[in-house]
Amino acid sequence: GLFLNTKIRKAPPGTSPSEAARRTRDQISEDLDVLGVKSVDMLMLRDSPDPDVIRAQWAVLEEALKSGKTRSIGVINFCRGALEAVLESAKVTPALNYYMLHVGMGRDAHGLRPFGEGRGIRTFAYGCLGEPGPN
Repeated sequence: GLFLNTKIRKAPPGTSPSEAARRTRDQISEDLDVLGVKSVDMLMLRDSPDPDVIRAQWAVLEEALKSGKTRSIGVINFCRGALEAVLESAKVTPALNYYMLHVGMGRDAHGLRPFGEGRGIRTFAYGCLGEPGPN
């Protein structure tokens, strides 16, 4: 079968938590309209340097889950601090943390896998194969 997900855009630097939440709500509606569906299998939140923005956006994803617009919610490229920010106020734990992990980073870069999985957050990693190298 098909698994349909969509990724929430990062809030621009300096965006207030309330504005980030509004942008997130708007994007979810827009994405569902563009895709021509009433729900997706997963909504994924990108990282942000502002923990208040993370929490505001996460609350919107929880609303979308509760209202049936998605079956699950997860995060993208969250470090331990960002995961801790979500978990401080989350009613729903992220289903997964999708981040880059490859052999050159060692067995467990930054200890993210045991930290997340110890809290019920699965790891879904992507590698750098085929990506451009550093400049």
